[in-house]
Amino acid sequence: MSERERELIFIIIKVQDIVFQLHRFISTMSKYHTDCYESMKSISNIFPIEVDLPIAILNDLKLNNDDDDNDEERNDDQELLDLK
Repeated sequence: MSERERELIFIIIKVQDIVFQLHRFISTMSKYHTDCYESMKSISNIFPIEVDLPIAILNDLKLNNDDDDNDEERNDDQELLDLK
């Protein structure tokens, strides 16, 4: 048996192993999904969950997000200036 044939056999064995492992992974994920679905089906009346947030909190969150974006832009600008 030549070296090339041995390499091909080794590759085929590796590919078969990967296919086997992927099959196990997909089967396990499918079982997990089915189990979760069965568990959640009995309590489906609790969804959707509604949360009333005061307008002040929503405005504060929006302001904080805008500030974060501005900080990132300032940092990017400073990095560009430092490169010059």
